[in-house]
Amino acid sequence: MKNNILKKAIAVSALALSFNVFAGGCSNANLAAWTDVRDDTGTRVNVVAPGLDASACTATFEASSSNADRARVQDRTPACETSYRAAFLFNVDSLGTLASNERTKFFNAQCNANDGDTCGRVGQFQFRLQGDGANNNILRSFVIDESVPNADARRKFDIPVSSGVNTLEIQWIQASSPVATDGVWRVWINNSTEASPDIEYTDVQNGESCIGQVGLGLIQATNAFVASKADTPFSIDTFESRRQTGITVQ
Repeated sequence: MKNNILKKAIAVSALALSFNVFAGGCSNANLAAWTDVRDDTGTRVNVVAPGLDASACTATFEASSSNADRARVQDRTPACETSYRAAFLFNVDSLGTLASNERTKFFNAQCNANDGDTCGRVGQFQFRLQGDGANNNILRSFVIDESVPNADARRKFDIPVSSGVNTLEIQWIQASSPVATDGVWRVWINNSTEASPDIEYTDVQNGESCIGQVGLGLIQATNAFVASKADTPFSIDTFESRRQTGITVQ
């Protein structure tokens, strides 16, 4: 998207906070479109050229030498959403092949009681970038499903990460009641066919919570990650969220 890395607009069917930059070039001033930017060292979240997939600019995120430091953006404009979709591009080739203990929370969504959301649990889904122990990078992930027979209610799955630019799209739909098992979770990775998601659950018990905020970037890294990947930026671009319609899929 030409000359865009961050754009924010609200419409009936869209929560369009896009990783597209305002006209005027690649500047960190464009990060102001996000509700919150946490850059604990002041130098780890940046807007640079060129962008991914023909866009003008991209956002980069990088670890410092301390795993206590964060480098992430956050959107709190979702208003206790019962239907939420999001999509973005990312490229992590700069990190090389990660070990299984070299990991960072990468993309997550939460129910936000501080903004008045009704929340059975805070975290609703999470993608963690790491190695799989077999020379592949993956997004080790979960979505909350209260029907899962474990205390944390995490329904777990892995998403493969390819070299080059990856396209990720997700869809989360709240169940019809707190006890109903008709909530929906779908994931598409490098896949533009809406009818054929790579992950699809249509029996999710998630009616106790909604989506109130999302985070993206270097949300929380392990000691092993920062020990080997400090000062190594990775890229995320063209983030967009909506309530219903597909973004990269059709």
